[in-house]
Amino acid sequence: MFADFGRCSENAVSSLKIDGKALETAFDLQDSWYRVISRDRILSEDFRTASMATVSCASADMQRADLISRMFDVQVENMEGAAAAMVCRFYDIPLFEFRAVSNIAGETNHAKWHIHQALDLLASEVDRFLGLLYT
Repeated sequence: MFADFGRCSENAVSSLKIDGKALETAFDLQDSWYRVISRDRILSEDFRTASMATVSCASADMQRADLISRMFDVQVENMEGAAAAMVCRFYDIPLFEFRAVSNIAGETNHAKWHIHQALDLLASEVDRFLGLLYT
């Protein structure tokens, strides 16, 4: 979902409209997943899912991160997911978006980030998922 695609004020985001119609900003990926791998298989492997919001500017403080989380009912901020989902939907291509969270949105102290651990987890989970596709 494009979280801040519109007119942003301190405490709100108003959707852009063309000819009175709001632009599509949310893209559900699950239907396309199930064309590639069964829902039961994904659930049996205990892959965790999260709702994500694509932002143009990463939250630089906890108040902004909290606003995005509450306003769009999401657990994760990213900066490219919705664009990829939009293109894949247009071309009817399944998209699996894997993320490993290295820091809390709004945390600007890089010493508190866990990038290497997140990348190790991400590599492990992608490997596990690909193993499901080929077994």
